[in-house]
Amino acid sequence: MGKYKSGWNYESRSAKVSDAPELCRLMCSNTPIARRLMPSLPSVLAKLIHEDRVMALLVERLGEVDSRRTIVAAEITTHSKLDYVANYLKRPRPFLTSLLLEDLANGSSDAFLTEKQVAAANLGEGLAGIALDFATNATALETPAASFEAINALRMVTLKSHRGFNMKVCLVEGGLHLEPLITGVGFRKLHTFALSELADYGQEIPYPSVDRGVFGLFRKELDDGTLHSFAGMALIYEPPRLRFIPSEQKLIRLAAEGATDVECAEILGLSFQTIKKRWQGIYGHVLSEMPTIFGSLDERSGVRGPERRRKLLNYCLAHPEELRPHYLRRG
Repeated sequence: MGKYKSGWNYESRSAKVSDAPELCRLMCSNTPIARRLMPSLPSVLAKLIHEDRVMALLVERLGEVDSRRTIVAAEITTHSKLDYVANYLKRPRPFLTSLLLEDLANGSSDAFLTEKQVAAANLGEGLAGIALDFATNATALETPAASFEAINALRMVTLKSHRGFNMKVCLVEGGLHLEPLITGVGFRKLHTFALSELADYGQEIPYPSVDRGVFGLFRKELDDGTLHSFAGMALIYEPPRLRFIPSEQKLIRLAAEGATDVECAEILGLSFQTIKKRWQGIYGHVLSEMPTIFGSLDERSGVRGPERRRKLLNYCLAHPEELRPHYLRRG
């Protein structure tokens, strides 16, 4: 995933396995989680990141003097089965992140889908997206302006990362002090948990100081007002037309992030010649399926490799569904 650079010397990127301990620290400072889950949380999150079962995004502040990087904001989202969300909404419970982690510990996979499950859902009934955590590092953000810019940087990379999946619903549960922020990006409040209800969880989960709520957005409910909201744009979906196979998707994603063919070969553990052959296969497939990506017939005859690649990458960036898991077979 490409980086988003801001005027405050911030960069956004996908989290790595090595980021898990710091992400857990931020998560535990912001999101109520059952005490019995906390000791294993770093290893659990590291495993989820490694297996691509969560989408963990973060914003780093770059040191002005040295190369030190400090995580100042993070968001963690999971793809879940639609039935899981439907059953939860029939009987909402507070502390949704803790509930999801509890279900995972008990052996359920419905809330943290694997890549193969996401691929099947993308081509089938669809997915639900659930926000596990949205946190900022208050000690590293000295001013409201710095905090605003960090959140904006995170929003940019979040939208880019979430588009292209067949998500039919997005869900988030959090304190009502965050309601303006959550509803401001397109969600609506579905349920409220008063402090009196939360007291029952006091011994197991750190007791919150504010009411909490469940917020959601459903694709079937999108209208002119929410369609172009931040959350609404993440629910827009078209089935992939080019049907790239996973190995082709990996190469195109790396190229879209700015990697050269030499760098792609090193990252993928392939020879330079294999990378060149893979590009030739990709171009041949696009020419057979959607030749107009490379321009009109007259234009295509004069399009060379670099220009061909530029046109293809521009198309894929505008149609992110082409690079999401789907495992379609070619005809």
